[in-house]
Amino acid sequence: MKQLLYENAKDFSPRKVSAELAVRILNRNGIQVNKENAQIILDFLYRIAQTFKTQHKDNSCKPEPIKEIEPLESAFLLGPMY
Repeated sequence: MKQLLYENAKDFSPRKVSAELAVRILNRNGIQVNKENAQIILDFLYRIAQTFKTQHKDNSCKPEPIKEIEPLESAFLLGPMY
């Protein structure tokens, strides 16, 4: 069943991160996974990357303009200054 869920994830460009490398990287950062779970995580990340790439290419994902953040001037919000 898992193969059916993730078979389309293999249609992307050649992968540069193997499941073994993903396991080592995740383990190094305190996340314990086996090779099968690492492959599922990689499939998910590649799918997200492909979706972003497709949307960005089609300009259907337009980022909002960056707005400047106004500094807080209210002493009530900032609390007492010591």
